[in-house]
Amino acid sequence: PAGLEADGEGGLLAPALALLVEVADEPRFAGRLAAAGALPALLPLLQGEHEHALVVARSLSPLLKDDAAREAACTTANVRAVAAALLAAEREEARLALSLALVELVDGDFGRVHAAGGWPAVVAALAAA
Repeated sequence: PAGLEADGEGGLLAPALALLVEVADEPRFAGRLAAAGALPALLPLLQGEHEHALVVARSLSPLLKDDAAREAACTTANVRAVAAALLAAEREEARLALSLALVELVDGDFGRVHAAGGWPAVVAALAAA
């Protein structure tokens, strides 16, 4: 998200993401966040060893409960990004959050997971969930 990239001295990213997780857990706000474009803004934060990937992963599932947002976000690139983050995740907590988000993103269609990340992604999603 613009203006939140740096998290150094006085950085806003950590508190903003913490607030996002709390707000995303409220169904009445999750749909609004999803409609406002929170998903495309958050997915890049899953790439690489980003220190906030776990917080982002936790916020994805509630945002994906909104059918319109989930359908819009369920692109091959996004499925590939979540699958890649799942395969790269070292912490069990992160793997669980990412696998739940991945299954939610594809609405249980493991064919899409396979198409985006192959069998390793399917096995990782099933093993973590």
